[in-house]
Amino acid sequence: MSFTDWTRQFLAHEAKLVSLLQPRSYYLENFLHSVSVISDPSNGIFYVYPVIAALFSPSRSLSFDMMLIGSILSWLSMLLKWIFSGERPFWWIREIAQTFPNVPVLRQMHNTCVANPGFPSSHVMVNSGILLVLVDAILSRKSSTSQPSRFSPTPWYSSMLKWGCWGFYLGLLLIVMLSRVYNSAHFPHQCIWGATLGAYVANKISFSWNEEWRRKQKPWKMFALSLAPILIAVASYWIQKGLGIDPQRAVHLAFKWCFSPHDISVRTTPVYYLTCCCGCMFGLGVALLLQRMAAKFFAHGHISSRDSTLYLLYGKNSSLFNVVHAIGIFASACLLFKLQNQIPTDTVTVFYFHHFALNFAAPFLYYAFVPIILKVISVKLKLKKD
Repeated sequence: MSFTDWTRQFLAHEAKLVSLLQPRSYYLENFLHSVSVISDPSNGIFYVYPVIAALFSPSRSLSFDMMLIGSILSWLSMLLKWIFSGERPFWWIREIAQTFPNVPVLRQMHNTCVANPGFPSSHVMVNSGILLVLVDAILSRKSSTSQPSRFSPTPWYSSMLKWGCWGFYLGLLLIVMLSRVYNSAHFPHQCIWGATLGAYVANKISFSWNEEWRRKQKPWKMFALSLAPILIAVASYWIQKGLGIDPQRAVHLAFKWCFSPHDISVRTTPVYYLTCCCGCMFGLGVALLLQRMAAKFFAHGHISSRDSTLYLLYGKNSSLFNVVHAIGIFASACLLFKLQNQIPTDTVTVFYFHHFALNFAAPFLYYAFVPIILKVISVKLKLKKD
Protein backbone atom coordinates (compact mmCIF):
# COMPACT_ATOMS: atom_id res chain seq x y z
CA MET A 1 0.00 0.00 0.00
CA SER A 2 1.41 3.39 -1.02
CA PHE A 3 1.59 6.33 1.35
CA THR A 4 -1.22 8.07 -0.56
CA ASP A 5 -3.51 5.04 -0.20
CA TRP A 6 -2.65 4.73 3.49
CA THR A 7 -3.45 8.43 4.01
CA ARG A 8 -6.80 8.05 2.28
CA GLN A 9 -7.67 5.05 4.43
CA PHE A 10 -6.68 6.92 7.58
CA LEU A 11 -8.71 10.03 6.70
CA ALA A 12 -11.66 7.85 5.69
CA HIS A 13 -11.67 6.20 9.14
CA GLU A 14 -11.52 9.62 10.80
CA ALA A 15 -14.35 10.87 8.58
CA LYS A 16 -16.46 7.92 9.73
CA LEU A 17 -15.69 8.89 13.32
CA VAL A 18 -16.91 12.43 12.60
CA SER A 19 -20.09 11.09 10.98
CA LEU A 20 -20.79 8.90 14.03
CA LEU A 21 -20.27 11.87 16.33
CA GLN A 22 -22.63 14.26 14.56
CA PRO A 23 -25.97 12.45 15.00
CA ARG A 24 -25.14 11.53 18.59
CA SER A 25 -24.36 15.17 19.39
CA TYR A 26 -27.32 16.66 17.56
CA TYR A 27 -28.76 18.37 20.66
CA LEU A 28 -25.37 19.86 21.44
CA GLU A 29 -25.14 21.60 18.07
CA ASN A 30 -25.94 25.09 19.35
CA PHE A 31 -23.59 24.67 22.30
CA LEU A 32 -20.69 23.41 20.18
CA HIS A 33 -21.33 26.13 17.62
CA SER A 34 -21.05 28.75 20.39
CA VAL A 35 -17.84 27.14 21.67
CA SER A 36 -16.33 27.28 18.19
CA VAL A 37 -17.24 30.96 17.82
CA ILE A 38 -16.01 31.97 21.29
CA SER A 39 -12.73 30.07 20.93
CA ASP A 40 -11.93 31.74 17.60
CA PRO A 41 -8.40 33.20 18.03
CA SER A 42 -9.37 36.35 16.13
CA ASN A 43 -11.74 37.31 18.97
CA GLY A 44 -8.92 37.48 21.50
CA ILE A 45 -8.02 41.14 20.95
CA PHE A 46 -11.60 42.25 21.69
CA TYR A 47 -12.52 39.96 24.59
CA VAL A 48 -9.83 37.76 26.16
CA TYR A 49 -6.76 39.99 26.31
CA PRO A 50 -8.50 43.22 27.40
CA VAL A 51 -10.39 41.36 30.14
CA ILE A 52 -7.16 39.85 31.49
CA ALA A 53 -5.41 43.24 31.17
CA ALA A 54 -8.22 44.93 33.10
CA LEU A 55 -8.56 42.32 35.85
CA PHE A 56 -4.85 42.09 36.63
CA SER A 57 -2.64 44.96 37.69
CA PRO A 58 -0.70 46.59 34.81
CA SER A 59 2.50 45.78 36.72
CA ARG A 60 1.90 42.13 35.78
CA SER A 61 2.62 40.95 32.26
CA LEU A 62 0.04 38.15 32.08
CA SER A 63 -2.17 39.73 29.41
CA PHE A 64 0.89 40.79 27.40
CA ASP A 65 2.30 37.24 27.58
CA MET A 66 -1.03 35.74 26.52
CA MET A 67 -1.34 38.06 23.52
CA LEU A 68 2.30 37.44 22.56
CA ILE A 69 1.90 33.67 22.68
CA GLY A 70 -1.54 33.79 21.04
CA SER A 71 -0.30 35.88 18.11
CA ILE A 72 2.84 33.76 17.65
CA LEU A 73 0.81 30.54 17.69
CA SER A 74 -1.73 31.98 15.22
CA TRP A 75 1.08 33.06 12.90
CA LEU A 76 2.93 29.75 13.26
CA SER A 77 -0.20 27.65 12.72
CA MET A 78 -0.93 29.42 9.44
CA LEU A 79 2.63 28.89 8.20
CA LEU A 80 2.34 25.20 9.11
CA LYS A 81 -0.99 25.05 7.26
CA TRP A 82 0.73 26.38 4.14
CA ILE A 83 3.59 23.87 4.53
CA PHE A 84 1.46 20.76 5.11
CA SER A 85 -1.61 21.88 3.12
CA GLY A 86 -3.85 19.67 5.27
CA GLU A 87 -7.31 18.68 4.08
CA ARG A 88 -10.56 19.57 5.79
CA PRO A 89 -13.32 16.96 6.13
CA PHE A 90 -16.06 18.96 4.41
CA TRP A 91 -14.12 19.32 1.16
CA TRP A 92 -12.02 16.14 1.31
CA ILE A 93 -14.98 13.76 1.27
CA ARG A 94 -16.38 15.58 -1.78
CA GLU A 95 -13.05 15.61 -3.62
CA ILE A 96 -12.41 11.91 -2.98
CA ALA A 97 -15.98 10.61 -3.39
CA GLN A 98 -15.59 9.63 -7.05
CA THR A 99 -12.46 7.51 -6.51
CA PHE A 100 -13.12 6.39 -2.93
CA PRO A 101 -16.86 5.62 -2.69
CA ASN A 102 -16.92 4.36 0.92
CA VAL A 103 -16.56 7.78 2.53
CA PRO A 104 -19.46 8.87 4.76
CA VAL A 105 -21.71 11.90 4.32
CA LEU A 106 -20.91 14.75 6.71
CA ARG A 107 -23.13 17.60 7.78
CA GLN A 108 -22.12 21.22 7.23
CA MET A 109 -22.87 23.95 9.77
CA HIS A 110 -22.55 27.74 9.60
CA ASN A 111 -18.90 27.69 10.71
CA THR A 112 -17.86 24.59 8.77
CA CYS A 113 -16.65 26.39 5.63
CA VAL A 114 -13.22 27.59 6.71
CA ALA A 115 -11.06 28.87 3.86
CA ASN A 116 -7.61 27.76 5.02
CA PRO A 117 -5.83 24.37 5.22
CA GLY A 118 -6.69 22.04 8.08
CA PHE A 119 -3.39 21.00 9.68
CA PRO A 120 -2.95 21.93 12.48
CA SER A 121 -6.12 23.29 14.08
CA SER A 122 -5.57 26.98 14.86
CA HIS A 123 -8.48 27.06 17.30
CA VAL A 124 -7.03 24.24 19.38
CA MET A 125 -3.40 25.32 19.02
CA VAL A 126 -3.96 28.90 20.17
CA ASN A 127 -6.34 28.00 23.00
CA SER A 128 -3.97 25.29 24.17
CA GLY A 129 -1.18 27.87 24.45
CA ILE A 130 -2.97 30.79 26.08
CA LEU A 131 -4.87 28.58 28.54
CA LEU A 132 -1.57 26.99 29.55
CA VAL A 133 -0.14 30.45 30.28
CA LEU A 134 -3.23 31.37 32.32
CA VAL A 135 -3.13 28.16 34.38
CA ASP A 136 0.60 28.49 34.97
CA ALA A 137 0.14 32.11 36.12
CA ILE A 138 -2.58 31.12 38.61
CA LEU A 139 -0.55 28.26 40.07
CA SER A 140 2.71 30.20 40.21
CA ARG A 141 0.98 33.14 41.90
CA LYS A 142 -0.44 30.88 44.58
CA SER A 143 2.90 29.20 45.20
CA SER A 144 4.76 32.52 45.34
CA THR A 145 2.33 34.07 47.85
CA SER A 146 2.25 31.13 50.23
CA GLN A 147 3.60 32.52 53.52
CA PRO A 148 3.48 30.97 56.98
CA SER A 149 0.34 32.45 58.47
CA ARG A 150 -3.09 31.35 59.59
CA PHE A 151 -4.40 32.25 56.12
CA SER A 152 -1.78 30.24 54.22
CA PRO A 153 -3.22 27.58 51.89
CA THR A 154 -3.06 24.07 53.23
CA PRO A 155 -1.40 21.28 51.23
CA TRP A 156 -4.87 19.85 50.59
CA TYR A 157 -6.08 23.18 49.20
CA SER A 158 -2.99 23.60 47.01
CA SER A 159 -3.38 20.10 45.65
CA MET A 160 -7.06 20.63 44.88
CA LEU A 161 -6.28 23.95 43.20
CA LYS A 162 -3.62 22.32 41.05
CA TRP A 163 -5.85 19.44 39.97
CA GLY A 164 -8.77 21.82 39.45
CA CYS A 165 -6.77 24.15 37.18
CA TRP A 166 -5.39 21.32 35.07
CA GLY A 167 -8.81 19.71 34.90
CA PHE A 168 -10.26 23.03 33.77
CA TYR A 169 -7.51 23.30 31.14
CA LEU A 170 -8.01 19.80 29.73
CA GLY A 171 -11.81 20.06 29.88
CA LEU A 172 -11.96 23.31 27.92
CA LEU A 173 -9.44 22.02 25.41
CA LEU A 174 -11.45 18.84 24.83
CA ILE A 175 -14.64 20.85 24.31
CA VAL A 176 -12.91 23.08 21.74
CA MET A 177 -11.54 19.99 19.96
CA LEU A 178 -14.98 18.39 19.97
CA SER A 179 -16.58 21.52 18.50
CA ARG A 180 -14.09 21.66 15.62
CA VAL A 181 -14.49 17.96 14.80
CA TYR A 182 -18.27 18.06 15.13
CA ASN A 183 -18.52 20.98 12.68
CA SER A 184 -16.62 18.99 10.01
CA ALA A 185 -13.91 21.66 10.11
CA HIS A 186 -11.13 19.34 11.28
CA PHE A 187 -10.09 15.72 11.42
CA PRO A 188 -9.37 14.49 14.97
CA HIS A 189 -5.61 14.14 14.40
CA GLN A 190 -5.41 17.81 13.38
CA CYS A 191 -6.88 18.85 16.73
CA ILE A 192 -4.59 16.51 18.69
CA TRP A 193 -1.53 17.89 16.92
CA GLY A 194 -2.79 21.44 17.44
CA ALA A 195 -3.12 20.88 21.20
CA THR A 196 0.33 19.29 21.41
CA LEU A 197 2.10 21.96 19.38
CA GLY A 198 0.30 24.79 21.15
CA ALA A 199 1.28 23.56 24.62
CA TYR A 200 4.86 22.84 23.56
CA VAL A 201 5.49 26.21 21.87
CA ALA A 202 3.74 28.16 24.64
CA ASN A 203 5.85 26.41 27.27
CA LYS A 204 9.07 27.20 25.39
CA ILE A 205 8.13 30.86 24.87
CA SER A 206 7.04 31.29 28.50
CA PHE A 207 10.46 30.21 29.74
CA SER A 208 12.60 31.69 26.95
CA TRP A 209 10.87 35.00 26.14
CA ASN A 210 9.48 35.92 29.55
CA GLU A 211 9.44 39.44 30.99
CA GLU A 212 12.88 39.01 32.55
CA TRP A 213 14.41 38.04 29.20
CA ARG A 214 12.65 40.84 27.34
CA ARG A 215 13.92 43.61 29.59
CA LYS A 216 17.52 42.44 29.09
CA GLN A 217 17.31 42.86 25.34
CA LYS A 218 18.22 45.98 23.40
CA PRO A 219 15.17 47.97 22.22
CA TRP A 220 16.25 47.75 18.57
CA LYS A 221 16.48 43.95 18.86
CA MET A 222 12.92 43.64 20.13
CA PHE A 223 11.72 46.00 17.40
CA ALA A 224 13.49 43.89 14.76
CA LEU A 225 11.95 40.71 16.17
CA SER A 226 8.48 42.25 15.80
CA LEU A 227 9.19 42.95 12.12
CA ALA A 228 10.54 39.46 11.38
CA PRO A 229 7.10 37.72 11.23
CA ILE A 230 5.95 40.19 8.56
CA LEU A 231 8.97 39.48 6.37
CA ILE A 232 8.66 35.70 6.87
CA ALA A 233 4.94 35.73 6.02
CA VAL A 234 5.46 37.76 2.84
CA ALA A 235 8.40 35.56 1.83
CA SER A 236 6.36 32.39 2.45
CA TYR A 237 3.58 33.63 0.18
CA TRP A 238 5.86 34.50 -2.72
CA ILE A 239 8.00 31.37 -2.34
CA GLN A 240 4.86 29.30 -2.83
CA LYS A 241 3.94 31.35 -5.88
CA GLY A 242 7.44 30.88 -7.26
CA LEU A 243 7.24 27.10 -6.76
CA GLY A 244 3.93 26.93 -8.58
CA ILE A 245 1.93 26.27 -5.38
CA ASP A 246 -1.33 28.18 -4.98
CA PRO A 247 -1.40 29.82 -1.50
CA GLN A 248 -5.16 30.28 -1.95
CA ARG A 249 -5.88 26.60 -2.73
CA ALA A 250 -8.00 26.20 0.39
CA VAL A 251 -10.08 29.25 -0.55
CA HIS A 252 -10.93 27.71 -3.92
CA LEU A 253 -11.82 24.36 -2.33
CA ALA A 254 -14.04 26.05 0.25
CA PHE A 255 -16.04 27.88 -2.42
CA LYS A 256 -16.19 24.73 -4.53
CA TRP A 257 -17.62 22.36 -1.93
CA CYS A 258 -19.37 24.55 0.65
CA PHE A 259 -23.15 24.10 0.49
CA SER A 260 -23.66 27.74 1.54
CA PRO A 261 -20.88 29.91 0.06
CA HIS A 262 -22.20 32.97 1.94
CA ASP A 263 -21.00 31.22 5.14
CA ILE A 264 -17.39 31.58 3.96
CA SER A 265 -15.76 34.53 5.73
CA VAL A 266 -12.73 36.44 4.53
CA ARG A 267 -11.55 36.29 8.15
CA THR A 268 -10.72 32.60 7.69
CA THR A 269 -8.44 33.09 4.66
CA PRO A 270 -4.67 32.67 5.13
CA VAL A 271 -3.75 36.19 3.96
CA TYR A 272 -6.21 37.85 6.35
CA TYR A 273 -5.10 35.61 9.21
CA LEU A 274 -1.42 36.44 8.72
CA THR A 275 -2.19 40.14 8.27
CA CYS A 276 -3.84 40.26 11.70
CA CYS A 277 -1.12 38.19 13.40
CA CYS A 278 1.68 40.32 11.96
CA GLY A 279 -0.07 43.54 12.94
CA CYS A 280 -0.54 42.28 16.48
CA MET A 281 3.09 41.19 16.88
CA PHE A 282 4.35 44.47 15.46
CA GLY A 283 2.12 46.33 17.92
CA LEU A 284 3.50 44.26 20.79
CA GLY A 285 7.05 45.17 19.75
CA VAL A 286 6.23 48.89 19.64
CA ALA A 287 4.39 48.69 22.98
CA LEU A 288 7.39 46.98 24.56
CA LEU A 289 9.69 49.67 23.21
CA LEU A 290 7.46 52.44 24.60
CA GLN A 291 7.24 50.68 27.97
CA ARG A 292 11.01 50.64 28.18
CA MET A 293 11.31 54.31 27.23
CA ALA A 294 8.62 55.35 29.70
CA ALA A 295 10.16 53.32 32.52
CA LYS A 296 13.52 54.97 31.87
CA PHE A 297 11.88 58.39 31.90
CA PHE A 298 10.03 57.86 35.18
CA ALA A 299 13.16 56.36 36.74
CA HIS A 300 15.07 59.52 35.70
CA GLY A 301 17.37 57.52 33.48
CA HIS A 302 18.54 55.17 36.24
CA ILE A 303 17.46 51.79 34.91
CA SER A 304 19.39 48.58 34.33
CA SER A 305 18.66 45.20 32.80
CA ARG A 306 18.00 43.85 36.29
CA ASP A 307 15.15 46.28 36.93
CA SER A 308 11.61 45.16 36.16
CA THR A 309 10.27 47.46 33.45
CA LEU A 310 6.66 46.95 34.46
CA TYR A 311 7.35 47.57 38.15
CA LEU A 312 9.37 50.73 37.44
CA LEU A 313 6.63 51.98 35.16
CA TYR A 314 3.59 51.15 37.26
CA GLY A 315 4.80 49.95 40.66
CA LYS A 316 2.19 49.53 43.37
CA ASN A 317 -0.78 51.57 42.29
CA SER A 318 -3.90 52.55 44.19
CA SER A 319 -7.22 50.85 43.72
CA LEU A 320 -8.50 53.96 41.93
CA PHE A 321 -5.66 53.75 39.40
CA ASN A 322 -6.48 50.08 38.72
CA VAL A 323 -10.18 50.86 38.26
CA VAL A 324 -9.48 53.73 35.85
CA HIS A 325 -6.98 51.50 34.05
CA ALA A 326 -9.64 48.81 33.61
CA ILE A 327 -12.12 51.38 32.29
CA GLY A 328 -9.53 52.64 29.81
CA ILE A 329 -8.81 49.10 28.57
CA PHE A 330 -12.51 48.31 28.09
CA ALA A 331 -13.08 51.63 26.32
CA SER A 332 -10.18 50.86 23.97
CA ALA A 333 -11.58 47.40 23.22
CA CYS A 334 -15.03 48.84 22.48
CA LEU A 335 -13.49 51.46 20.19
CA LEU A 336 -11.54 48.82 18.27
CA PHE A 337 -14.61 46.61 17.94
CA LYS A 338 -16.63 49.52 16.56
CA LEU A 339 -13.88 50.48 14.12
CA GLN A 340 -13.65 46.88 12.87
CA ASN A 341 -17.24 47.03 11.66
CA GLN A 342 -16.55 50.25 9.75
CA ILE A 343 -13.55 49.06 7.73
CA PRO A 344 -14.19 49.57 3.98
CA THR A 345 -14.30 46.41 1.88
CA ASP A 346 -14.32 47.86 -1.65
CA THR A 347 -10.52 47.71 -2.08
CA VAL A 348 -8.45 44.69 -1.06
CA THR A 349 -5.32 46.69 -0.19
CA VAL A 350 -7.24 49.18 1.93
CA PHE A 351 -9.12 46.35 3.65
CA TYR A 352 -5.97 44.49 4.68
CA PHE A 353 -4.14 47.69 5.68
CA HIS A 354 -6.97 48.69 8.02
CA HIS A 355 -7.03 45.27 9.66
CA PHE A 356 -3.26 45.34 10.07
CA ALA A 357 -3.57 48.78 11.70
CA LEU A 358 -6.45 47.60 13.90
CA ASN A 359 -4.47 44.64 15.23
CA PHE A 360 -1.45 46.90 15.69
CA ALA A 361 -3.54 49.36 17.70
CA ALA A 362 -4.82 46.74 20.16
CA PRO A 363 -1.52 45.99 21.98
CA PHE A 364 -0.43 49.60 21.53
CA LEU A 365 -3.52 50.84 23.40
CA TYR A 366 -3.70 48.06 26.01
CA TYR A 367 -0.03 47.92 27.05
CA ALA A 368 1.42 51.33 26.15
CA PHE A 369 -0.95 54.23 25.51
CA VAL A 370 -3.57 53.71 28.25
CA PRO A 371 -1.25 52.75 31.15
CA ILE A 372 1.42 55.32 30.26
CA ILE A 373 -1.12 58.16 30.00
CA LEU A 374 -2.61 57.15 33.34
CA LYS A 375 0.86 57.02 34.87
CA VAL A 376 1.61 60.55 33.63
CA ILE A 377 -1.67 61.81 35.10
CA SER A 378 -1.05 60.09 38.45
CA VAL A 379 2.47 61.54 38.66
CA LYS A 380 1.18 65.07 37.95
CA LEU A 381 -1.56 64.70 40.59
CA LYS A 382 1.02 63.50 43.09
CA LEU A 383 3.27 66.47 42.36
CA LYS A 384 0.36 68.85 42.89
CA LYS A 385 -0.39 67.30 46.29
CA ASP A 386 3.25 67.63 47.32
